Amino acid sequence: MKSCTKCGIEKDLACFGPRLRNKDGLASWCNTCKKVASLKYARSEQGKANRKEYIQTGQGKSATQTAYRKYREDNPDKIAAQKKLNNAIRDGKLERPEYCERCFAGGDIEAHHWSYLEEHQLAVQWLCQQCHTAEHQIVAVLPQSVCGFGPDSETACGYCTGFNAGAEDINGE
Repeated sequence: MKSCTKCGIEKDLACFGPRLRNKDGLASWCNTCKKVASLKYARSEQGKANRKEYIQTGQGKSATQTAYRKYREDNPDKIAAQKKLNNAIRDGKLERPEYCERCFAGGDIEAHHWSYLEEHQLAVQWLCQQCHTAEHQIVAVLPQSVCGFGPDSETACGYCTGFNAGAEDINGE
């Protein structure tokens, strides 16, 4: 057990990252405190400016390309869903609404895929960035079984039953 010097809570050693300079080889802040501090800095004006400057360097461009390539390799189902949706919008089969389906805010509206299965790729919920981010935070804490019932089940949730009425027509079903 070790106490975090930031929050003061005594935690298991697994809650601390490595820091070879320290006697015990572990960081003095727990992983949670470190993450909160990192996010706070990244969202600050100085953090944003430093990130923007880094991305313009050769090393930053290379890191961005590598991360993007890895994302595409690790998430072929997401890429396929995005392509199918963008093609449907381009071809006039789907129309991007002007307002968020949840809060009715205008502006840039994003498509939230509740499933990346091929038969659900066009069944999306149209959300503003704030609601889209909130939706992903909600989904992250839901148990896996919530969306595992299937659309024909009596206990199916909104993720299984879909948000877009008529998406089946676009899929050709």
